[in-house]
Amino acid sequence: MRLLINTRDLNQRGQMVDVPGKIVDILADPVPQSRLCAAQDKNQVLVYDTGTLQQIGPPLRTGNTPVGMAITRDDTKLIVTNDNSQIANVFDLTALGAGASSSPPAPVRPTPVP
Repeated sequence: MRLLINTRDLNQRGQMVDVPGKIVDILADPVPQSRLCAAQDKNQVLVYDTGTLQQIGPPLRTGNTPVGMAITRDDTKLIVTNDNSQIANVFDLTALGAGASSSPPAPVRPTPVP
């Protein structure tokens, strides 16, 4: 997949960046100025630096078939929903520079209490 990123250059043509995998969602993380790309075929979230357009650190492992991402209102957590594992992964965005840590998966459909 090719990803077109517009930059504030005088010519405003943007740049082409090759991102491996089947990308199903892209988010902009405003705090460390990065882009988060969900690669569905690899069950990973790839993190790219906005300034250098290079991948930052190792990919973040998700559950089976990630389908969507969201950032919490306080910009500290990334939530990745998964289709075939029926879980949501929660990553700490404040630790992205040192490799984001993942919280235990949260069930998408909680089991009803009898």
